[in-house]
Order: sequence, then C-alpha cells, then structure tokens
Amino acid sequence: MIRFNKVSVKRVNNRGIHNISFNIKGGRFVYLMGPTGAGKSTIIKAIQRSINIDSGEIFVNDIDISKFRNKSLAHY
Repeated sequence: MIRFNKVSVKRVNNRGIHNISFNIKGGRFVYLMGPTGAGKSTIIKAIQRSINIDSGEIFVNDIDISKFRNKSLAHY
C-alpha cells in the first residue's frame, strides 16, 4: 500500500504538488494521468525519494518513508 498524507513539494513557478492525499491498496494497478505540470513525475520522484518533500508524509506498507535517510530507504 502507498499512502500520501498532505504531501507538498514546491517547485519553480508555483508548480509541484500541494497538499496531496491518496491511498493505493496493495496489488492495485494505477495510472497517473494529467496535463503537463500537473505533478505526475513529482509524485513518482517523491515515492522514490529522488526529491525531498516539503511537508506531509509518505507511507509504504504503513512505514513512513518520508523520514528515512537515503541508505535506510535503499535497504528497505
């Protein structure tokens, strides 16, 4: 399961994601769709932790990965 709880990532020109919350249950197949600049890539990069979030929490299997250090995340 992946859960975003009020996640925000600020980018240039007021782009990014702002206060996003959603749940994806385990075993589900999900599409991210939207226009350019809607935040699709930002959501994926936030899950991968290739970018840092400014606020909120990201849970994977009920573990808050937004607090992990990079080495811990790679091990997880």
